[in-house]
Amino acid sequence: MYSPGAYLVANTILQVPLMFILGIGALAVGAYGIAGYYGPNFGEFLVVYTATLWAFECMAQFFSIMFANPLLGMLNFMNMWFSSFLFAGVMVPEEDVIWPFRAFTYMLPLRWALTSMALVDFRDTTFGGAVPNDSPKGFSCPEISDSSRATCYGYAGVDVLETIGETYKSITSKNTVARDVAIIVLIALVFKLQYIALLFIKTKASRAPSSAKSARA
Repeated sequence: MYSPGAYLVANTILQVPLMFILGIGALAVGAYGIAGYYGPNFGEFLVVYTATLWAFECMAQFFSIMFANPLLGMLNFMNMWFSSFLFAGVMVPEEDVIWPFRAFTYMLPLRWALTSMALVDFRDTTFGGAVPNDSPKGFSCPEISDSSRATCYGYAGVDVLETIGETYKSITSKNTVARDVAIIVLIALVFKLQYIALLFIKTKASRAPSSAKSARA
């Protein structure tokens, strides 16, 4: 019988590379082959995506061992998955979330992942319909009249990010990729350490007692 420590080492060694493989499978065809994401930044996008997958994987491991009933673990993980979208700063702005619920905007990975994913994909691109000029914004859209309700998002990717950020505050043109990935990895490690602690506690409690040695007369 293998020890919990050996299982954890083997599991972690396999887990991280498999997250990269899963990320490549998820992004290569759908995002870059069909949706036309910006190809030169694929590697950087993959790092952010893989870190996010690993955070959710660690979260799933934690909930899988937290309850005796696996259905409760699955339901709690699905609840955290949905909460990650809800508190990502897109559907509900961060400043509109009251405490203590605002803590979820900091402790769930999608808040940080979406910011970096948008930046990596848009940062080095240009968009048609807008032209750079000497206006205060630095760009204009000739086909959009002043009376139109349409929005001119920008010519360069950073301009588009700033325009989107006026509505969705979690989107920005500031380069925070390193910080965001570090926070996502930290979130993953917190759930991983809790999982490790619970695994050792539960396996120790369920170990069969060793046979007593017969006392010599």
